[in-house]
Amino acid sequence: STSALQRLQCILILVTFTSWQTSALQKPFFPCESRGAKIYSSRSCNNQIHSQQYDSYCRSRLNNILSVVSTGHAKDVAASLQTNILAEHTLNRSSKETAEIPFKWWDDDVSVIETTTPVLSDKSRQIILQSALKYWEEHEETESLSEDSKSGENSRFTLQGPNKREVRASGLSSEAIETINEALGSTYSMLRNAFGKQVVELHHNQCDDEEESPAHLSKKDWSLLLYDALVIEYDATSAEQLLPVSERPAQPLHRDLGLFSVNIALDDPSNFEGGGTVFERRFPMDEHFDGTDTYESLASPTPCSILPRAAGYAVAHPCRERHAGGALISGRRTILVLFVTGAHVNDQPSSERSPLENSNTDDEDVRVKATPSNSCPKLEISARCKSLGMTLGGGSTIPVPSVDSLSSPPLNGKEDQILCYRAAVESDPTDGEAWLYLGMGLMSKPPCDSLQDQLALSEEIIECLDRAQEFNPTDGRVFNTLGIALQQHQQLLEFAAASEPDQRSSSPKDNDEIRIAFAKAATLHKHAAHAGCMGAAVEARSALLNWGLWHANRDEFEMAVPILRQICVDGIVADTSSKDLEVADDDQHNLDVREYEAKRTVRDAKSLLAFCEKQLKQKS
Repeated sequence: STSALQRLQCILILVTFTSWQTSALQKPFFPCESRGAKIYSSRSCNNQIHSQQYDSYCRSRLNNILSVVSTGHAKDVAASLQTNILAEHTLNRSSKETAEIPFKWWDDDVSVIETTTPVLSDKSRQIILQSALKYWEEHEETESLSEDSKSGENSRFTLQGPNKREVRASGLSSEAIETINEALGSTYSMLRNAFGKQVVELHHNQCDDEEESPAHLSKKDWSLLLYDALVIEYDATSAEQLLPVSERPAQPLHRDLGLFSVNIALDDPSNFEGGGTVFERRFPMDEHFDGTDTYESLASPTPCSILPRAAGYAVAHPCRERHAGGALISGRRTILVLFVTGAHVNDQPSSERSPLENSNTDDEDVRVKATPSNSCPKLEISARCKSLGMTLGGGSTIPVPSVDSLSSPPLNGKEDQILCYRAAVESDPTDGEAWLYLGMGLMSKPPCDSLQDQLALSEEIIECLDRAQEFNPTDGRVFNTLGIALQQHQQLLEFAAASEPDQRSSSPKDNDEIRIAFAKAATLHKHAAHAGCMGAAVEARSALLNWGLWHANRDEFEMAVPILRQICVDGIVADTSSKDLEVADDDQHNLDVREYEAKRTVRDAKSLLAFCEKQLKQKS
């Protein structure tokens, strides 16, 4: 019915954030160039606040945000230094020489290396595996089978789901921890040799000599260390044979917190099928894609997962590479994952260590230690600012550390969330995900008081998303959000042209940009769904519904029908095994948020498809 279409016209589905990545600014604020948008804008403030006062307020809150970030990093460093897992500077004091681990770069698409010799011997692997199995057996009833464990309570840094279990390194036996320590010296050295130049650039210019070789970096007053280490098991031995790839043991696309991630295989690849690490940058994208193709003719899925070549071998990458655990088809796969960060630590015997190294991790101690000399790596600032923004988006309130006995209001609300994302792009202007989050945050702001202010804000949103696609050209979320933003901007232009004759109206080129954005979002999410990335099928349905709805709003029903059929009838995106995709309004209180949104998307797509098919019948 017409009322059904009117209801659907209000639907603009922004994909759910899938991010688990949770000092003063030393540079001027980074301006957007092509459209003149600023990192923060006084047009978004209340009219009672003068723009200069608002700018000053924003700078103050940005400093508060970076203080929280620096404190969080200092806490992780202090906690790491209290464990039995050794940091680089501690290993460097040992007289024992570390063997170099040879490696090779995977390809030109991603910054990924694979080792060409084992990082762990067979004996070392078995020690770690047996320790993890013993832990899981002892904690099966209290952790592995509990709802808290399944939801990720065991660790801040992993993504839990069905048929997966984990144990942090601190839960392993002392023999297993010692085995990990024996491999860390050569692992740290490998990371410096592979990514040394990035390490220098990301540590607030602590190394003055840019030409200094990575081998000499250990002489500086900072060290690589683990802020977390986990043994993770994916189990497909009990998975139903008819389950689609999207429902098998896997992880969603995400970025890790820190500088580098190292993935060491504890099982031989012959023991399982599938799995591996899926890197988003390896998704194929036709540069000549013009958006006129139907969904069925989009690029065919291409294998994009990477596995260590054998048991004991490793794959490593910078944390900024967006990736996922690929779907495990059969068997059991167990891995040791090391999350590596960096910090300034005095190279002294333990009895002479700095207060940071010997402090406990309560707020009072760490607050004092979050000084510039222990500042967070630049790349990690961006990731932590994004994580902070996500936390604020969930309704949390975050206290701000006191400075010189002066207290600041806690962080909370939409404005502080947006400022977190602005701090992220200031710290790393090449972080496409930060630009995406900033654009999405601005889209959720209340309407401006005037049409011109709303148009200016809309242009700022599109500029953020333009930056996001420049730096993350294979992120389907960027293009889905861009399609929505362009559609909203087109509506604003049409409204302005109707009331102001001199105002530019929308053009056919605008329609092409919208169509291409939604089409790119659909094909990129399709690649992720075929790779088995958790949640990718849901995001693909969202992009398809937005694409089909846009055509329906333009009375292009013949274009909308095949797109909507991909959600309701055909294709891998619609395949959800035997699960019932119908949803009632009162199910919102009984279902997980993501499950409810997925079912609601299908329900709305079915309603819109029925309407479009009815319109086509009437036309014929």
